[in-house]
Amino acid sequence: MSFDFNGMEDLKKRTGRGGGFTASHNLPFRIHEINLANPKAATRGVDTVDGYLLKPAFGKEAGGLVTIKIKDRGAPTDPDKTPMEVFDLQIGRKKGSGGKMGQHAAVIAEDARVLQDGTIECNWVKVVEHEFKEAPEAEWLHTGFISVGYLNAPTDKGFIRQDRFVHFVEEARTISGAGDEAVAGFRDLVSKFLTERTSQAGGRPSAVIRLVNQNNAGQAGSVATATIWLGWDKEKSAFLTPEESVDRWLASEEAEKWLNFVRHADQIAASNGVLEVWPVWSFTTAKKTAERETKLKNAGKMHLQEQFTAPMINEAGEPVLNDNGKRRNHFGLIADGMHQVVQMQGGVDWFANQTWTFDRFPTKLFSIDDLPTANLSPEVVKVFEANGAKRVEDKRLARNVENDAAPEQQQEQEQGQDFGSDNTPDPAGGQFRPR
Repeated sequence: MSFDFNGMEDLKKRTGRGGGFTASHNLPFRIHEINLANPKAATRGVDTVDGYLLKPAFGKEAGGLVTIKIKDRGAPTDPDKTPMEVFDLQIGRKKGSGGKMGQHAAVIAEDARVLQDGTIECNWVKVVEHEFKEAPEAEWLHTGFISVGYLNAPTDKGFIRQDRFVHFVEEARTISGAGDEAVAGFRDLVSKFLTERTSQAGGRPSAVIRLVNQNNAGQAGSVATATIWLGWDKEKSAFLTPEESVDRWLASEEAEKWLNFVRHADQIAASNGVLEVWPVWSFTTAKKTAERETKLKNAGKMHLQEQFTAPMINEAGEPVLNDNGKRRNHFGLIADGMHQVVQMQGGVDWFANQTWTFDRFPTKLFSIDDLPTANLSPEVVKVFEANGAKRVEDKRLARNVENDAAPEQQQEQEQGQDFGSDNTPDPAGGQFRPR
């Protein structure tokens, strides 16, 4: 028996949401050994560090051993702003206000390229975990599919807020069963995803539920998504339990049509549909980091929100326009990358401190509608990846037009972006990933 996917588009409306170039990465690795030409001082461009990759890169799998050196940038012009060298990565050393280096620290090699001899050369390094620890403590690195939400920076004195997300797509599970049995299984699964995990460097949990009609992937109306958050009790000023949060959502108007899908989960699967759910963590951006992002944005410089933003497209890759005919922007897109999260001294909550995309310049930007998971067919994954690449190309073309436009035309192009005010939809949509 086949399942009728009619109603997905209605649900979507109701829930909202070359050449000789050598690719470079922001490369996460864990230190294995330091190799110095002079044990008493840094030798720029010569010293190397052997490390184990934390993500696959340059033809090597995660865990592969690589040799990395920092490009010789010449003598620093300002002694107070001397960048880190391999020499500074030795155990026991301390750079600036950072902690002392310990065993097997985790480091990001920024703007890293592989040389002809197989050595990896980077422009800078950033220590994200000063020492390897089995359990998260003070600082931690999450790698995977990440997102940076809208930078809400009030013009008057107010709290700057920017949420950052991690999607744990490797945890994506399909919903199975029929009737009340399927609903009960769905409730148990989402409740597990909403469990508090601060001991694992976790942020506020949520879960994304998505229905993909693989029969017409790449056409408008073929995908619908919703996000289920760990609920908040205003009277008690405390979070609800995961079970209470799911029950609250199941009782909402939004969940009405989703319940129908869940009750027909097996029928959907037999009709080449994928009904799945995956966990997401959201982190509030650390105060100083948010202030830095605001200064960069106000100065018209590159900032992280802009990096995770592109002109909006629908499932068919077609532009999405506002009522005034202007192209809509999609904030909080998802890319392969990393968040460094930190704890304030004496606190238990984790805050997003720094974020990197894995590709120095992302080649794909996904929405929750087209984020690939292992539950999808290879053909559908190709469609979703094509959408991710198209967003990047549309962004490049839009930037070229903006750079060529007169100031008054640039002003006009910026109109119609319907995010940033208190009554706008959540720009990031929802995102997760335990390490």
